[in-house]
Amino acid sequence: MNDKVFGMEDYDFGQNVDVEEIEVEDPTLFSLTIDSSYSMADYVGEVPTCINTLKDSIIESKSEDEFVVSVNYFDDTVRLGGYQKIHDVSNAYTLGGCTALYSAIVEAQEALKNENGTGYYDQLRKNGITPKGIFVVLSDGYNNVGRYTANDAKKAVKYLNKNEIITAYIAFGSDAVGIGEDLGFANVINVKDANKQELRKIFRILSKSAISASKSANAVSAGNFFQV
Repeated sequence: MNDKVFGMEDYDFGQNVDVEEIEVEDPTLFSLTIDSSYSMADYVGEVPTCINTLKDSIIESKSEDEFVVSVNYFDDTVRLGGYQKIHDVSNAYTLGGCTALYSAIVEAQEALKNENGTGYYDQLRKNGITPKGIFVVLSDGYNNVGRYTANDAKKAVKYLNKNEIITAYIAFGSDAVGIGEDLGFANVINVKDANKQELRKIFRILSKSAISASKSANAVSAGNFFQV
């Protein structure tokens, strides 16, 4: 049950910006999926600040027109934020119960790009737009609830890798170390000692990495996404 909301803005989950509002021919679709289970309770005040850091970094880099961002959260359930222009991305953060990691990976993948051609990436392609894709997951633990399996999550990540979507996993804490590698993410950061300072550092790295990838003319090769 979700009972705490942090962040001043309302979050309109699942609403994608109209294709007609995309201002560039090759936008970067940035899917960021963040663990909001109760084990993240120490960071309820920090995550909204980190989201703002990400937004500010993109805006200050003069790249705001290049990015369409979906911030998703998961605990017992998965809440997809929808793809939004960077100024419209919410920093709201809701704490829940357990960790539906595999469900979050599969559902976020489906929302970005899927074999049925109904993902936001697919919709843009059908409209003559050639997007890039970045798919990032941050979690402090292992899957312990949900209807999807580890194999389902691996298939989702493999599908994205095959389609030249940048996949990146941030293991935030000792319980999460090694999960990104096991699931086949092409880029992994393992943070064994989780604390607020490390979380802020991660988001600074993530911001720099996403901006660099967006400006790159070529797909980022495996292992080269994170700009440390």
